[in-house]
Amino acid sequence: RGLTPNQKWQTDFTLCEQLRPQPWLCVTVDTCSGMIIATSHRKTTAKAAQQHWVTAIAWLGCPESIKTDNGSCFTANSTKQWAHRWGIQLITGIPYNSTGQAIVE
Repeated sequence: RGLTPNQKWQTDFTLCEQLRPQPWLCVTVDTCSGMIIATSHRKTTAKAAQQHWVTAIAWLGCPESIKTDNGSCFTANSTKQWAHRWGIQLITGIPYNSTGQAIVE
């Protein structure tokens, strides 16, 4: 958990069929303040994750780190490069252990 706002975020995608044609909801939670940002997307791609974070940054400011699961959209080289350009540390959890992402899950 973050001790100050924008210290630690958690992000994940979840399927929400009611949002078709953009059924994938990307959700970010600031672990200190509890602020939530959600955006809908057609697919769970690296580009979708990056677009989501740009929206979240516009609302919340830039985080120090973002914790995600090991989904390919979060582990892609383009996502790592994007985070590096923004000065954000990407942290992935232990595979098949959702408790490390308990706040956003």
